[in-house]
Amino acid sequence: MRPLVATAVALCSLAVLASPAVADPTITEFPGPTPGSRPHDIVTGPDGALWFTEDSVIGRLGRITTSGEVTEFTSVMTLGGGLSGIAAGRDGNVWFTQNALLHNVGRATTLGAVTKFSSGLTPGGSLRGITEGPDGNLWAAWSANPGRIVRISPAGAITEFTAGLQNNNAPTGITAGPDGNVWFTEKGTPAKIGRITPAGAITEFRVGLTTGSAPEDIVTGPDGNLWFTQADGIGRITPAGVITEFTAGVTPGSRPSGIAAGSDGNLWFTQATSPGRIGRITTAGIVSEFSAGLTPGASPLGIAAGPDGNMWFTERDADRIGRITIGPGVTAGTAVIAGDGTATVTATVRPNSQATTFSVEHGPTASYGLTSETVAIAASAAPQTVSVTLSGLAAGGAHRFRTVAENASGVTYGPARTLDAAAGARPAAGRTVTAEPVSGVIRVRRPGATGFTFLRAGATLPSGSVIDSTRGRIAVVSALPGGGTQSATFWGGVFQLRQNISSKGMVDIHLRGPAPSCATVRRAASHGENAVRRPVRRTLWGKDSKGRYRTHGRNSVATVRGTVWMTRETCAGTLTRVTEGAVAVRDVARKKTVLVRTGGVYLARARR
Repeated sequence: MRPLVATAVALCSLAVLASPAVADPTITEFPGPTPGSRPHDIVTGPDGALWFTEDSVIGRLGRITTSGEVTEFTSVMTLGGGLSGIAAGRDGNVWFTQNALLHNVGRATTLGAVTKFSSGLTPGGSLRGITEGPDGNLWAAWSANPGRIVRISPAGAITEFTAGLQNNNAPTGITAGPDGNVWFTEKGTPAKIGRITPAGAITEFRVGLTTGSAPEDIVTGPDGNLWFTQADGIGRITPAGVITEFTAGVTPGSRPSGIAAGSDGNLWFTQATSPGRIGRITTAGIVSEFSAGLTPGASPLGIAAGPDGNMWFTERDADRIGRITIGPGVTAGTAVIAGDGTATVTATVRPNSQATTFSVEHGPTASYGLTSETVAIAASAAPQTVSVTLSGLAAGGAHRFRTVAENASGVTYGPARTLDAAAGARPAAGRTVTAEPVSGVIRVRRPGATGFTFLRAGATLPSGSVIDSTRGRIAVVSALPGGGTQSATFWGGVFQLRQNISSKGMVDIHLRGPAPSCATVRRAASHGENAVRRPVRRTLWGKDSKGRYRTHGRNSVATVRGTVWMTRETCAGTLTRVTEGAVAVRDVARKKTVLVRTGGVYLARARR
């Protein structure tokens, strides 16, 4: 599947800059679709635009670009019921739930061609949230009595799960968890948070939930926990089931509704009750609310991180789509200590389409006391890799540092680290790499482990680790001969990373994850509507800066240096796409090497 945003193209110039006079989010409203459309849920689609559902009497599917251009697709219209949840599938389509006289799950291509599935759905109830699960299927919440959790395969085969659900549960919100399971809210009485495994085993959690809390929406947070909206507050549940509620700072009666993770490391939520607000909660539980620029009574409902890095939301009662700018994203950074009392800190910054500055606070105490030079980063939607030099390091003892990124919408601080720890975590050639999540959720399976775990910033990974970046971006730093390092960013797929001591720094990236479903596609060719669906495919995007990397597919090996590239396994063969730089692709079957430059594509055809 294509990445959701364009990739960074330029490293930024160095300059000492003044901080913005005001750091506060800005809300912009865009004229929406047809009057009375009642936009409901929203998601970033695989085509780099935002897609939303319309919960009107005649439901439609809508699409809005980051410049505010709206398109509606009437092919989905059904009299008597509107659309509710929406999710982006790794099959390159968007999926939605629809509540009409006959309920169904819909699939739409980015051109608006719609297919609906209802076979296997019990009549009655109300289909609500939908998400793509870690297993590649779509999962939906069926709010009824008793409620159900519904699994939909990419081909549209529907399975319902009820065992483990109590009566009056009313499943509503649903999301893929960091633990490989799917999590959902139960709005009924008593309220609960549910977890379902890919095999359909359900566990419910209620200890810690206030009576009448009515949890609504749920999302995986940047801290590896699940965060959800509820009456008059925000809740957090760990993968082990420990629940904490936060109400301080949330206006009573504001009815928090949708929730989504931002690239600034915070959770953003909508507050639907008039006059309406957009809320932000840190992972420490500190809440801020924003309403300047929002039409009173607009009833903000769904919310999602947009391809421009900012948060986009629906305004149900105003028939509009809104955007709120957010502060930049920044990683903890890695430090390399030199012998002259200096150190170089390298981090990844996401400007979120706003001019941004980057610096590092450092010093021997918790108050730091010193600040590096400031890097100016041009407005961009894509992550940028930046480096600064720290000077004045005292010999011996710990020296603390933290990264700082700032734009007109906010200031973001990386976690506090020490140079002693950072130096100890340096990659070892042929043995280990250091890695940290840039955005989203990253999972890793180390050699010998049986399952994936949530990746924390500054982690050391042994060669041979398998990384799941289907829902996020990861920055990887590896060693070079002579003591140097190289870094690259990967996203959009599952891959195994290997480096041999004798490889002179070369890192080999092997595509992993579900194999292309070619046989299924061929069998579906005689079944009408399923004949045109896209198969499941292994995909991985990468960006490096003059490093030494090779991507291994079934039919080709792509060697890159200073490149943005994509490798995808298809039924026809291994596809390499280059959006920046050049890649030397070795076609295994034809035993030839092809140089693919910016904008080029090469397909190494599968051997028959």
